[in-house]
Amino acid sequence: MTATLALETTISLSYEREQVAQQSAAVHSPAQHSQVSNLDQSLMLELIAQSRVVSNEVLSQVAQLASMRNSQVIDVLFESGFVAASDRRAFLDAAQSIRSNWLFKPWAVQALNRALSDFLPFNQVLEELDLHPSNAFSDSTLGQLAVACQLIDGVQFNQARQYSLARGLTIGQSLNRCCGMPIAMYKILVDGLARLATGQITEEQLRQRVRNARMENTLTGAVGAASQSLKFAHSTLGFAIYANNRDILEVLDLLVQANCLSEVTALGLMEAALQNRLSFESVWAECSPIEAVVLQKARALHSLVGVGQMSPQQAVGHLREFSLAR
Repeated sequence: MTATLALETTISLSYEREQVAQQSAAVHSPAQHSQVSNLDQSLMLELIAQSRVVSNEVLSQVAQLASMRNSQVIDVLFESGFVAASDRRAFLDAAQSIRSNWLFKPWAVQALNRALSDFLPFNQVLEELDLHPSNAFSDSTLGQLAVACQLIDGVQFNQARQYSLARGLTIGQSLNRCCGMPIAMYKILVDGLARLATGQITEEQLRQRVRNARMENTLTGAVGAASQSLKFAHSTLGFAIYANNRDILEVLDLLVQANCLSEVTALGLMEAALQNRLSFESVWAECSPIEAVVLQKARALHSLVGVGQMSPQQAVGHLREFSLAR
C-alpha cells in the first residue's frame, strides 16, 4: 500500500476512456465551467500546493486572481498556461473523489501526483493501482477467507471494500467497524493467515479453524466475549512466528493497555504485513499512527519487565504518561 493502511492500492472514478476524452475535449464548455465553479476552493488549493506544479508564490497570486474573478483556481492556472488540459482534468477528478467521500484523501493525492508525473489520466492511474470501486481490495486474503468460511457474504464484503476505500482501512478493520465482526474473530483470521504463510497449517486446516470458531460464536457467543481478555501474545502467536519476533506481540499488548494503540489498529498493521508479504517493521514504519519513539519506549519498558526491574502495571503507567507527554 502506501502512506496509510492500504498498501499499494488506488482507485478510479469508473469512467470509460472515451468519456474521459470527451470531458477533456469539452474543457471550455459552459456546463463544464459550471461544474468546476462548485468545487471546494480550499481543497483545490491544497491539492495544487501538494502537487507543486507551481511555486507557492505563483499559487498565491493565482489564488488572488481567482478570488477577484470568482473563478476556480485550477481554471485560472489552466487559462494562464501553467497546467495542461489533462492536468486540469486530473485535479478535478481527484477533488471530486475526495468531495464525494468515496476515496481516502491521501490515496487520492498519491494517485494525482502520479497522474501528473506520468502524464496519465487520474482514473487510469487509479485503475492501475487497483482501487477502482468495482474491484478495490477484492484480492484481500482475509476478505476472501471470511467469505469462503461464511463469516460474511458477498454484499458485506463489498460494503467493507467501499468502507476501506473511503477511510483508508484494511478489510479486517472495516469488517469489524461496519459489519460487526468480533475482534476475537479478527485475531483468529490474522493468526491463521500468519500460520498459513509460514507453513504451519494448510489452507484447509485454516478454513476448518475459522469454521469452528464461527460455529462456536454462533452457538455460545464465546468468540466475541473472548476478544475482551485474550492478549495478542496468546491469540496471535502465529504472527509472532511470521515476524520472527515474539516480543513484538507483548510490546503491542503493552501499547494497547496504555491506550496508545487500539487492538483494531494493531491487527490492521498485522493484516497489511501479511497481505503484502512485508515485514511488520516496514509496515509499522510506513503506516503506524504513533511515533516511533513511543514504540521504542514500549520496547524498553517491556525489556525492564522481562528482567524483573518493573512490574507490568508500572510499565503500562510509565508508557501512558510518556505518550501523553508527547
